[in-house]
Amino acid sequence: MILRIYCKSCSKPNKINSYASDRVELAKEKGDLIKVKCNNCSKTHDYSANDVIAEGSILNLILLVGMIIGTIIIANFLIQYIDKGGIYSMFLLPVGISIPGIIYYSWLLEEKKRIKIFNRFRK
Repeated sequence: MILRIYCKSCSKPNKINSYASDRVELAKEKGDLIKVKCNNCSKTHDYSANDVIAEGSILNLILLVGMIIGTIIIANFLIQYIDKGGIYSMFLLPVGISIPGIIYYSWLLEEKKRIKIFNRFRK
């Protein structure tokens, strides 16, 4: 989850460095007013914690690529195991292929829940 504030002058996004899970925690960490210098127009403005929004991060894309690579590796390993025999290995193939997908899906659900919780509470 990335915390962003959009500039009052140029409307470009600026990243806030914080691991706060909600606006109250962000206000405790950064104060009531957050001074942010825009990366685009170099103007400094004061923002409240309610001006901050949470968005998805690039980590979701990295995990998706890792899931695809993990699925290919697991499928290759299980197919080689099937060639050596073993009727039970045919049942392991769908389970082994679905494990990276289940991990990615649970990560994505948790990330969306965190973003929704952060963006829900506004004064």
